[in-house]
Amino acid sequence: MTSAKHPPQPLHIPYEALESAADWFAQLRADQSDAATHAAWQRWLDASEHHRQAWRYVDLVSASFQSMRQPDNAAIGEAALQSLRVARVSRRRALGAIGLLGGSGLLTWASWKASPLPYLAAYWMADFRTATGETRTVQLADGSQVWLNTDSAIDTAYTPHERLLRLTRGEILIQTSGQADQAGLRPFRVATREGRIDALGTRFDVRQFDAITRVAVFEGAVAIQPAAGCTRRLLHAGEAASFDRVAIGATHAADSAQEAWHQGVLLAENMSLGEWVDELGRYRRGHLSVDPAVSDLRVLGSFPTADTDLALTLLEQALPVRVHRRFGWWTTIGPRPVA
Repeated sequence: MTSAKHPPQPLHIPYEALESAADWFAQLRADQSDAATHAAWQRWLDASEHHRQAWRYVDLVSASFQSMRQPDNAAIGEAALQSLRVARVSRRRALGAIGLLGGSGLLTWASWKASPLPYLAAYWMADFRTATGETRTVQLADGSQVWLNTDSAIDTAYTPHERLLRLTRGEILIQTSGQADQAGLRPFRVATREGRIDALGTRFDVRQFDAITRVAVFEGAVAIQPAAGCTRRLLHAGEAASFDRVAIGATHAADSAQEAWHQGVLLAENMSLGEWVDELGRYRRGHLSVDPAVSDLRVLGSFPTADTDLALTLLEQALPVRVHRRFGWWTTIGPRPVA
């Protein structure tokens, strides 16, 4: 079964092509840009399909931020950025196609695989949702508590037969109510695209990936049931597993970092820099990527998710890397120049 940590994506744009596209973007918008510069850019663009993909990505990221500056479009632009983050790229992440609604100048995102249109609609209509970089605590009717991570959405459905949360996007941490368990109320369940998790008096984390759900249990136990599979498995405190619609992956130890986010912390315990960028990028708008030359460096420490600029500054102090920021929405991490 595919790893939930690095789910597959349909398109990969090399880091070098993205950086070249950003360089051309800066040159073409410079005051001294001339016909010769445009001709050179066209030759670069025509030289590779990766170049064309990278250019389209850079142009669309720019357009999203231009849209945000239009007074009439501010509310819609904000909502669009909340519903679908601008994609980030690292060596382990791929990029998908995103688009603009023609003619209006208002941003609408159509993500490739991770968020097809039905899931976008589900986000807009969700009972509870969070924007990029936002976390939220929700107290449910039965006394259970749910924390929503960045860019997440859930629906609630309490019926005579069950108490159901449907995770349509992102990640949640759940603390079921002990009082409700003692009272023998209806079963507490979480549904994702891949199946169902039944809580057995517990505290657990659920994260939705492209075609995989990851579950980590910190107290009590849960039962996992894939939507199209016959296998049902119990996970106990300290255990975690990922599953798709058919099968459940191997049970392994739950990572404490999977619970730290609700306290505003990205906890890195010997995490690769590539993984760290993937995680921090969930809380940051715009493009964030890492040069493959340093992506295997190991990261240790706690970093604030509410202030990603501070997190990047702390990273520079801890590792031999340099953070490059330009345009206000394009950030890359590369090797620190040798003095």
